[in-house]
Amino acid sequence: MNAPSEAFLHDKLQALHAQADEFIAVRRDIHKHPEMGYKEYRTSDLVAEQLST
Repeated sequence: MNAPSEAFLHDKLQALHAQADEFIAVRRDIHKHPEMGYKEYRTSDLVAEQLST
C-alpha cells in the first residue's frame, strides 16, 4: 500500500484549516443544545445539513 504524498497531505491539511472556523461553530452549537443519548434529533439534523452542503 502506498503512503499519501506530502503534497497531498499538505493540501488536505490546508483545506481543513480553511474550514476550522466552521467546524468550531458547529461544535459550539452542538454543545449549546445538549440532547439525551439516542435522542439527538437536533444534532442529527445539523450533521445531515452540514454533510449535504
